[in-house]
Amino acid sequence: MPDPAVWADALEDICGLSEAERSALGCRSQDRARSIFGMEAMAGALEASLVEAVEMGPVRAPLKEVGFVLAFVLGLVLAISFGV
Repeated sequence: MPDPAVWADALEDICGLSEAERSALGCRSQDRARSIFGMEAMAGALEASLVEAVEMGPVRAPLKEVGFVLAFVLGLVLAISFGV
């Protein structure tokens, strides 16, 4: 659980930054967000998950559950592709 006092201190520090420091912080924040949540990062995470799933071997599941998983993965890929 985040500590409200820590967040308050951080926000006070940010408010005390100069315009140039805030701009630099904004650029670093955007770069960090892209590296974690950008298309490349999300595609890499999806690929790693799929490789891990394949390495686990075949799954014996009823057709209904397999269809659900395939529909979910397809929806995820489409959402990532179209930025939804």
